[in-house]
Amino acid sequence: MTDVRTLVLAGLERHRAGDPADALALYARALEAAPADADALHLAGMALRALGRRDEALDHLARACAAAPGVAVFHANRAAALLDAGRPEDAREAAARATTLDPSHAPGWINLAAALAAARADDAAEAAYARALALAPADADARNNLGNLLQRRGRPAEALGHYEAAIAAAPGHVAAHSNYGTALYALFRTEHREDAIARARAWAAAHPGNATARHVAAALTGAAADPRAPDDYVRSAFDMFAPTFETTLAKLDYRAPQALDALLNRCLPLPAPLDAVLDAGCGTGLAAPMLRPRARRLDGVDLSPAMVERARARGLYDALRVGELTADLRAHPGAYALIVAADVLCYFGDLADAFAACAAALSPGGAFAFSLERLDDPRADETWRVRASGRYAHAARALPELLARSGFQTPEIVEESTRSESGVPVPGLLVFARKA
Repeated sequence: MTDVRTLVLAGLERHRAGDPADALALYARALEAAPADADALHLAGMALRALGRRDEALDHLARACAAAPGVAVFHANRAAALLDAGRPEDAREAAARATTLDPSHAPGWINLAAALAAARADDAAEAAYARALALAPADADARNNLGNLLQRRGRPAEALGHYEAAIAAAPGHVAAHSNYGTALYALFRTEHREDAIARARAWAAAHPGNATARHVAAALTGAAADPRAPDDYVRSAFDMFAPTFETTLAKLDYRAPQALDALLNRCLPLPAPLDAVLDAGCGTGLAAPMLRPRARRLDGVDLSPAMVERARARGLYDALRVGELTADLRAHPGAYALIVAADVLCYFGDLADAFAACAAALSPGGAFAFSLERLDDPRADETWRVRASGRYAHAARALPELLARSGFQTPEIVEESTRSESGVPVPGLLVFARKA
């Protein structure tokens, strides 16, 4: 048993040093000697979870709980792994077991709250977060997750307080910064607009190196903005909204995929499917039903892992990738006959790099179709502007020259709204262009 303990402790040291693979190898050696060792099973499960080996992690954690059923932390960590696997009811049972065994175990309450929130038991989830934060008031993840719950419940002012606490506890907390920006915009759209602007300015001043703070402050105050939205901001926002993304868009009268499909029917009638089509910024795959008949091979790429998981569930793509759009396009030179970007380039201000990357990924004569938000009152020297929503609007007059610089022919440009905000259609543009 001494050798087993030595291996487990050595594995834990490697684990804490940020090397779960080496840690797992040591835990595996311990389990060869003692297959039912609860600590080795538990820690191996945690290492497997860190490595993304979900099913193996769940197996090891279940075995740890069976070997030592009275240890609260085992059940709490199993609950977290069950949440990863999209099993909130099972996670709720495991987390409840942890809190029953040890009512002072904050992670148990945090995971119970997350499971309740995933099951839309919002009142109970809020109460569980309150219990967790009474035990661990500086837990940044719990603060951030409670903020998300309150934001979903239409209480942005309360959500902001928890995001601020999360950022104070962990200044580098990417999700808390991104979610804070989303909540500020929600507050901005209420009668508390000036409060939102003041908080945004203070946030940017307190975190001058944070691109999300800089972007949101520019959007809400009208200050000069960066040429594109920060990846962390976009990724975190869409990861958070993935579960409710499609129902939210339905309320906004979102129809970018349908509008682009109509544009393609006019500009690119097909006698037969194209060899390869890319859904650029595929989200949950709303454009896939329209693109699938056009493609022998349909690929999708998106910055948000949570969105890609939902797109994968549609079963309409031949390949799906998680990644930043321009880098992904450049990694596939000449691969596609058609690239479609529905409601994606509104997160880019300066479009030159995105257009060049699309041209690089298209085969000769390939087509590019995309939607934008329209900037109706551009100054003489202005081609784009960030809106309060954090999305960019573009001047239609600048597009032909920008596309030509990347090797596209004269585009077809249609003025058409593809979404609404507060019941008012947002001015939009649909664009079709061919690579020369």
